[in-house]
Amino acid sequence: MHDARRSPVRHRTVAEVVEKCGFSDDTVIVNVQGDEPMIPAVIIRQVAENLAQRQVGMATLAVPIHSAEEAFNPNAVKVVLDAEGYALYFSRATIPWDRDRLQKVWKR
Repeated sequence: MHDARRSPVRHRTVAEVVEKCGFSDDTVIVNVQGDEPMIPAVIIRQVAENLAQRQVGMATLAVPIHSAEEAFNPNAVKVVLDAEGYALYFSRATIPWDRDRLQKVWKR
């Protein structure tokens, strides 16, 4: 139901679909990005279960990074979690970002 001409912002598109389909307020909606069509169903179910808990308004799954290749891949979004597992922030850059080292490399 995505129409990029009408709503290029994804979250607005999801809201439009929810409104057009007449879903009730307690219906759980999981938005899967278009570049992730083969995401395993178990992951979608896990997000849906997290969203079904009334105290959360959104949920994102995260997995540990096990390789340097993945850590430096800008397509792999990184997340910093607090002690309770809540996301503090997301980044496509490595975390922590070594700004000072890179400035030295750029000046060479």
